Amino acid sequence: MEKKRIKAVSLISGGLDSMLATKMMLEQGI
Repeated sequence: MEKKRIKAVSLISGGLDSMLATKMMLEQGI
């Protein structure tokens, strides 16, 4: 159970990081 929870959290945090990176790139016009 714990391993699955950690995997889900890492996937969610990774998704948020990629969303933030994409948002920053769009704002900077890169």
